[in-house]
Amino acid sequence: MDSTLKFPSKKECIYTSCYCEENIWHLAKNILSANKNVSEFKCYVTFVSNSNKCVPLWKQKSSTHDDGLVFWDYHVFLLLDHNNKILVFDLDSSLSFPATFLEYINEAIRDDNHQSKYNRYFRVIEAKKYLLKFSSDRRHMLNENDQWLMQPPTYPPILNKDQEHNLSCFISMDVSNEYGQIYDLENFKNKFFQTH
Repeated sequence: MDSTLKFPSKKECIYTSCYCEENIWHLAKNILSANKNVSEFKCYVTFVSNSNKCVPLWKQKSSTHDDGLVFWDYHVFLLLDHNNKILVFDLDSSLSFPATFLEYINEAIRDDNHQSKYNRYFRVIEAKKYLLKFSSDRRHMLNENDQWLMQPPTYPPILNKDQEHNLSCFISMDVSNEYGQIYDLENFKNKFFQTH
């Protein structure tokens, strides 16, 4: 078995602004395909959101603030666990690509503030399962007049075998659905810091 992890540079990745769930789907597919023979390797897709659909993240390249602060309704990034190191791939971040877990936590996630409406929750899904189950017809990006809020990717929508739009199940931080595990910020940090 190989021990060298292979991943694309940021400029080699498929990317469309405001379609992070699709960008990360393609990145996960690329990384899993390129590392079939790598031992001790785990890959996770992570959604961050909350019941208010308003979560702060820093070091986001679309920000107009010096610190890169953006309030997203949800955001998606990738985690790689290999050789007791956790790497974070965020295509919307101004941090290094990939960033270390510590760098991403300290610079992009930071601490939850005292306003609980901004507290973040993390849905962590095994990348293989995400590739199989995720399905989006992009309806969430259409306004009431069926006009695009943001231009969609040029490739066709990503649909699973059932072709049923289920993006909302991944964004939801309700523990009742089948897609991955949900953590508050403290437990999310503890889960991945423990692997070091």
